[in-house]
Amino acid sequence: MRFKTVVASLAMVLGFSGCDSSTNISKNIIKQEEKQMLNEIYDSKIRPDGMLYKQDNRTEVDKIILNYISIGQHRQDIIKRLNSMDIQTKKNEHGIVRFGELRQGIGLAIILNVELEFNGNDKLKSIKSQYFYQE
Repeated sequence: MRFKTVVASLAMVLGFSGCDSSTNISKNIIKQEEKQMLNEIYDSKIRPDGMLYKQDNRTEVDKIILNYISIGQHRQDIIKRLNSMDIQTKKNEHGIVRFGELRQGIGLAIILNVELEFNGNDKLKSIKSQYFYQE
C-alpha cells in the first residue's frame, strides 16, 4: 500500500513539473512571437517612402500591426501588449496612442510612426502609420 502512495505522489510531482515546464515554454514562444512585430515590418518587402514623399497612412504596415492587435481591442490591453514587446507609447491623450521606431542603416535611417485612435469606450478605432527613410 505504501508503495502505491509513493508512486502516486511521484506521478503527481512529475505531472505538475511537466505542466510548469510546458507553460514556461509556451510563455517563451509567445514572447518571441510578440517581439516579431517591428522586425516583421522592417524585414518585409514593404518599401519605405522617401522623406519628401511620405504618405500619411501605409495600409501595408497597418495590416502587419493588425496581426498583433485588433480593431475593437481595449486601450489598456493594447498598451500592455506594446509594453510586453518593449515598445513604449509616446502620447496617450485624447483617444490617441502613438509609438515609433527608428532603425539606423548605412547612410540612412528608417522610421516607423504609428498612431492608434480609440473611440469613447477606449476601443481601438483605427490605425495610421508612416514608414519612411531619411538620409
